[in-house]
Amino acid sequence: RNSIPRVLRALESGSVKIVGDGTNKLNIVYAEDVAEGAVLAATSPLAVCRAYNLSSSGEVTQRELLDALTDHLR
Repeated sequence: RNSIPRVLRALESGSVKIVGDGTNKLNIVYAEDVAEGAVLAATSPLAVCRAYNLSSSGEVTQRELLDALTDHLR
């Protein structure tokens, strides 16, 4: 909700910076996956006093994400 609109504006203005060669992996997470993780953490006794990092399955590089967004803008 916040990140993608900022990236789209940066792409449109030509001010996107690529980190290194763009093969760096990004942690993309869907809201539904965050909600599911929060419910699981809140309802499991095993989750007490633990911290979690959530991500969705699959991998995407910075270059792949920017290419997909650029294709969308055309």
